Amino acid sequence: KAEHYIREALTINPGLPQAHSSLGIILKHRGLLEESLKEHKLAADLRPNNPDYHLNLGNAYARMKQFDRAIDEFKTCIRLFEKPGYYDALGFTYIQIGQTAHARQAWERALALDPFYEQARKRLKQYIP
Repeated sequence: KAEHYIREALTINPGLPQAHSSLGIILKHRGLLEESLKEHKLAADLRPNNPDYHLNLGNAYARMKQFDRAIDEFKTCIRLFEKPGYYDALGFTYIQIGQTAHARQAWERALALDPFYEQARKRLKQYIP
């Protein structure tokens, strides 16, 4: 039902980045990864200075095994606003392509920003020997 209303809103005004982002999340849950990616790209294009839209786009690229593009999007997030979660996403993507040194740096930076950021601590323990 939510998808219907979002699509209706986008028919009226296709320039709503939050609607594109929300639709991208719905499509991801339905397993429609290509369509999800398209919606996240539209959201990021409409609001290029919103790091969360780049985070969603990076996650969409990572789900499709387009890791270089995912890394670029996560770096864009970080350039716009340093947040531990953005470094966590970057680190996890580096792990998926076997770049443990880069993953370690990303997670250590997340912890430097927030020493209580447990996700980075857990990932360091799990993935870094």
